[in-house]
Amino acid sequence: MTLSGQSEPRARCDRCRKPASLCLCNRTVRVQNRTHILVVQHRRERSHPVGTARIVRLGLSATDLVETTRCLPRPALRPGAALLFPGPESRELTSLSAEERPDQLVVLDGTWHQARRLFLDNPWIQELPRVRLAPAAPSRYRIRRQPAEHCVSTLESIVAALRILEGDTAGLNGLLDVFDTMIDEQHAFMVGPRRAPRPRRHATRPSRAIPDALREAPERVVAVYAETVAREANEGCGPRRLLRWSAVRPVDGSTFDCVLGPLENPAAAGHLRHIGLGPADIAAAINPEDAGGAWRAFVNDDDLIVGWHPALMGILKWLDDAPLESVALRGVWANITHRRPGGLDALVTALGLPIEDVPIPGRASVRLGQTLAILRHMVSVAPREVRT
Repeated sequence: MTLSGQSEPRARCDRCRKPASLCLCNRTVRVQNRTHILVVQHRRERSHPVGTARIVRLGLSATDLVETTRCLPRPALRPGAALLFPGPESRELTSLSAEERPDQLVVLDGTWHQARRLFLDNPWIQELPRVRLAPAAPSRYRIRRQPAEHCVSTLESIVAALRILEGDTAGLNGLLDVFDTMIDEQHAFMVGPRRAPRPRRHATRPSRAIPDALREAPERVVAVYAETVAREANEGCGPRRLLRWSAVRPVDGSTFDCVLGPLENPAAAGHLRHIGLGPADIAAAINPEDAGGAWRAFVNDDDLIVGWHPALMGILKWLDDAPLESVALRGVWANITHRRPGGLDALVTALGLPIEDVPIPGRASVRLGQTLAILRHMVSVAPREVRT
């Protein structure tokens, strides 16, 4: 404990990123594998307390690990490289002849959702020949849920593959022993007796009521707006899908705007006219996959997505399975004023705010202009209306 009553942070190992008391480094014996392992890790997985890629990195001599969240430049791969990835297009490793067996395996590390995102975002990964395993037993990863019986952890899949490709390599069982120990320790922590809560750290200054990035990092801000449409005719309250996604970066005025097709509901013509889209816009519609790729090319990994209504952030999942950090301005306004804000249009009108011009056709231009107007207004008034 410190003199101020605050608990000191636990010491952490810089190599395995585990608390010093649970360090894996001295427990992991190096294995001299011949098949090179390239682990492509989703950045959000690097600090997971029971992520297994850390054991791969510590325990295998012929391995490299690269981190990314989306697109990764094609690394230097061996001619015989293959992707270890389940699916109907993958060949089972045990069915390959000696000449067909890869001398390098690319392995995606993250949740299954993140791994699929890495696969879809990197064409060079999709181009690799694919191989798969046929696990004889379920994963030993008992504190993280697997989506199917054939799914195992990154470490388990690599060990299983190396047993097939180079069965005479010593020490592979030792890596699984370290894995089991890590899981046991984490499980004991989760189900053990409750500890006394750590003393809360008291803020040294009052909250400024809005996220710091809105004020201090305007270059990160991207304002967004979405239009949706019913999937079928006469389904006004039924399932909807994303029709249009629009955005503007306030710091430089750059814009993003795309219409997603095809439009399955022929009865939506009136709605299209209402939001300012014509036949030419619908003819230029692109499929969701291409729209997602264009959106990810527009934003940066550290951007802050800003919209009026929190539902926008759910809609964004149509384009990006792993959306960026986001802020709903409706909640920020309620925090500043302690009042329910109502609709964006009514609030901007009541405040008499000038609507900024956004060079996008149709209703999206107005809504983005209103979003920018209320954003700038909140940044200017928040210091005077901070919650105490």
